Amino acid sequence: MAGEPTVTFGTAEYKNLSAGLYITSIKKDETSQKAQVMDEDGTVVQIDRYGKEKTIQIEATVKGDIAALAVGATLTVDSVDYTIDTVSTTKTNTGHHTASITASAPGGAMTSGSGSGSGSGS
Repeated sequence: MAGEPTVTFGTAEYKNLSAGLYITSIKKDETSQKAQVMDEDGTVVQIDRYGKEKTIQIEATVKGDIAALAVGATLTVDSVDYTIDTVSTTKTNTGHHTASITASAPGGAMTSGSGSGSGSGS
């Protein structure tokens, strides 16, 4: 896990150095696609899930350099390793500077520190 940003509420760190953010909110989602099987009467008799994905969106105030939080980098939040999908920043004429970061991980993503055992989740 060396070199991965670690996020805690209020700050984001990269290699034990400040990544330049004050985190104001974190939103997490889990999504999947569904496949339905119907009988000849059109009654759904089975529903399966596939394409499970975890996503996270972080809103923050920028206080310094955020170059460490680049698209494609790994971001670990609550022991889940996400890949950064987008980093958007906004500056206003009053000097306020904000960032929005979105990242995703497979729905069955390994968590940091997990063993290599197998099994299914709930």
